[in-house]
Amino acid sequence: MKVRRAAGLLLLALLLGFGPPPALSQQMTLSSDRVAWRGDVLEQYELRVGGPGGVFWRARFEAGEPVELYFEDLEKAVLDEPLDLTAGKASLLADGHYNWELRPLENPADVRRGQVSVKDGRFVGLRPGLERI
Repeated sequence: MKVRRAAGLLLLALLLGFGPPPALSQQMTLSSDRVAWRGDVLEQYELRVGGPGGVFWRARFEAGEPVELYFEDLEKAVLDEPLDLTAGKASLLADGHYNWELRPLENPADVRRGQVSVKDGRFVGLRPGLERI
């Protein structure tokens, strides 16, 4: 009887939204200049992003700090490359898909991956990586 009641209360709690918070990468927002991961940031994370032409960017976020990727962060990652100013490009980043990897430092096995797309100097698409790798 007690087990049945406990199971019923657990089911009710889940139906009312009192279950565990969603994983950080399951709550993402995209704007033309920013990708943000929402959720309870209860641990440290490392975010890695790589893309066309060997672009690579990495940042560490402390517990409680918002996990965000700004377009200009990726542009700064290519500033070491020689720039061709005659090309008339509005952005330093090539159009294409940029892979991201979000890794909790306390549990490195719980890596999540996805892609963000860049076109004409802005973020235009997002494919969250909801699978655990």
